[in-house]
Amino acid sequence: MTKGLIAECCDAPLAGAEVVDASGYLILPGFVDAHVHTRSSVDEGITATTRAAAAGGTTTVIDMPFDKPARPVNSRERFEAKVADVNAEAVVDVALYATFPPEGDLGIIADLVDAGAAGFKVST
Repeated sequence: MTKGLIAECCDAPLAGAEVVDASGYLILPGFVDAHVHTRSSVDEGITATTRAAAAGGTTTVIDMPFDKPARPVNSRERFEAKVADVNAEAVVDVALYATFPPEGDLGIIADLVDAGAAGFKVST
């Protein structure tokens, strides 16, 4: 591991590496939840949602762009504000969806992708 990432796979343990005997256990990777709503109610939030995810073995969540009260993430300003909140509050990895303004300004897509949007939620 280097900086929390797998840097190398090898057949034998590296010198000085801690070896964990997991015989008889089912070892799974961290899960990804591609549809969460961290701000759909007053009782939820980024910290509570990501703590619950971690407790269940989920290491990455992708958050929907419909925050309450009625603040869809449909502009670069709102997206960057949510990124700042995620960076300050999340305890697992978080990717963010964005959406379009009600006026249908599709020109915002490139700007939101540039800001880091993982994808777009389109409601009809």
